[in-house]
Amino acid sequence: MLRDKKRRVRLGEEGRASVGELLSFDFEGEWKSFFERVQGREHIPKEVPLMWETLLQHISLGWELQQKKIWEQSGQRSWEDFGRREWELNERNRQLKKEVLFERRIKEELNETVNEMNRSIEDYEQDKRNLRNEVEMVRNSKSFRLGRAITFLPRLIRELFRSLKKQSNE
Repeated sequence: MLRDKKRRVRLGEEGRASVGELLSFDFEGEWKSFFERVQGREHIPKEVPLMWETLLQHISLGWELQQKKIWEQSGQRSWEDFGRREWELNERNRQLKKEVLFERRIKEELNETVNEMNRSIEDYEQDKRNLRNEVEMVRNSKSFRLGRAITFLPRLIRELFRSLKKQSNE
């Protein structure tokens, strides 16, 4: 830019024109109009967001300065002590939030583990019911009942021998 004279001259002219526009702008009139519209509850155009932002920033800054002045006049701790204490409380609040999030995560993991265990128990219970049904079906089958009827006498004889043997051992 220092070596390009045409560019330097052009930028200088643009800068002077921009300052000229800024100097000719009626700030006081715009603010008066703005406040009249706010006071009269008229529609405030959205083209003035910078005015809103500026107004809110200055209100906030004024409020903070007023609070600082009141605080210091009250004879209590200094404003810096207040700020430090506020920071400490905010830091403690952040730590507590982290702890709460950690505890929630642990609780969720425990709940998931309990749910998995409950699902496993339900699966085992279903398997147990299925096996009992299969045993019942086998016992109620014609072939099983026929086999039991055919082996009735041999089983009865076997039980007699077992009971005689047991009596002789005692």
